[in-house]
Amino acid sequence: MISRAAVLGVVRIMATATTSATKRMDDVTPHIVDIMPKAQACADLVGRRDWSATALGPFDGWPASLKITLATMMRSPVPLAILWGADGIILYNQAFAPFAGARHPALFGASIAAGGSPFAASDRQALNVCLAGGTLSLRDRELTLDRATGPEPAWVDLDYSPIADADGRPAGALCVVSETTARVVAERRSGFLLTLADDLRVLASPTEIMDHAAQRLGRELTASRVFYAERSEEHTSELQ
Repeated sequence: MISRAAVLGVVRIMATATTSATKRMDDVTPHIVDIMPKAQACADLVGRRDWSATALGPFDGWPASLKITLATMMRSPVPLAILWGADGIILYNQAFAPFAGARHPALFGASIAAGGSPFAASDRQALNVCLAGGTLSLRDRELTLDRATGPEPAWVDLDYSPIADADGRPAGALCVVSETTARVVAERRSGFLLTLADDLRVLASPTEIMDHAAQRLGRELTASRVFYAERSEEHTSELQ
C-alpha cells in the first residue's frame, strides 16, 4: 500500500512541475506581439489598442494560453476567431475580417452582445457549449457579406472548440469559418433546374411553358418582373 506521505510527495512534485511550466510559458508570452505578422491590420490592432479599458484588461496580464492561441491564429490563412471569457470577447485574424464587414475594426475586442458579430446567435450558443467542455459544428449558416459589389447572401460552416486556460479548464472558444457559398448556390441552382424541367415536361403549348418558366424564375430570384427578349446575331456582332 502506498503511504499518505508518498502520495503527498507526488502531489507536491506535480504542483511544482505545473508551476514551473506555467512560469516558463509566462516568460515567453510578453514577446508574443513581436512574432505576429507585421503587415496585417488585425495583428497591428493587438499592439496599438489600449486593452486596459476593455474587459480583457492590459495585454501583459492576459493568460498565456490566450496569447499563444492569438499569435497562432494571426499567422493562419484560414478565417479564425477567438471568443474569450463568459462575455465572449471577440478577437480574429485578417482572413476573418471580410466576414465582419463594416463592423471591422470596431468588432475586434468587443463582446458578443455589444459587437454585433455576424454570427452572434451562433457564437453565444457555441461559447456556452465550449465553456462546458464541448464542441459545436454548424453547417451552411446564412449571412449577408459586404462584397466589393455590395451586400450579398453567403453561407458558411462554423466549427467551435474549447480553448483551455493554464489549469486545463475551458476559458474560451476557437471558431473556424469555412465559406460554402459556391457549393450551396450550385446545389440550389441544380435543384431549381431539375424541378423546373419536371414541371415543364407536362406542359404542351409554348405560351404555357414560357409563362410557367417566368413565374418560377421570378420566385427563385425574388424578382418582381421576369420577361423574355430576343437578341439577333446581327445586333450581337455590332456590340462586339
